[in-house]
Amino acid sequence: MRFPWTPIAPAQAAPLLRVGFRRHGKIMPTDPLLLVDTGADGVLLNLALAKLMGFHDSDLVTEECKGANGQMTVHTPKDLAGTEIEIGGKWYPLPSLKFGKSVPISLLGRDLLFSHFELRMTAHAFELRLRRAKQQTRR
Repeated sequence: MRFPWTPIAPAQAAPLLRVGFRRHGKIMPTDPLLLVDTGADGVLLNLALAKLMGFHDSDLVTEECKGANGQMTVHTPKDLAGTEIEIGGKWYPLPSLKFGKSVPISLLGRDLLFSHFELRMTAHAFELRLRRAKQQTRR
């Protein structure tokens, strides 16, 4: 799957990807744009999206973590079972998810990216190639 970089300002573009989310089969009513960010550990979304995904305050644990701009407070779901992300028409289980109150842009981090895809980037586009399933060797 090849995606052109998205214009974000005059003479500026970024590797943004529109994705879908679902939890226990219920699809979130919005498809956010996420910045493809290999420097991020995992998926980071704005806290406002937690409710749209069906998470209540009691479902989240508040913790401190380091980000590109220093320390930040994040809210991590206690249980991610049944939470998936849609990329290119296919659903993948989320290995991690955090929500932040002051997140200016949502991030698609390396844990999901590199477990399912090979990522290639150029100055004008990025490409996600599905990793082949590892074949088991017979003894």
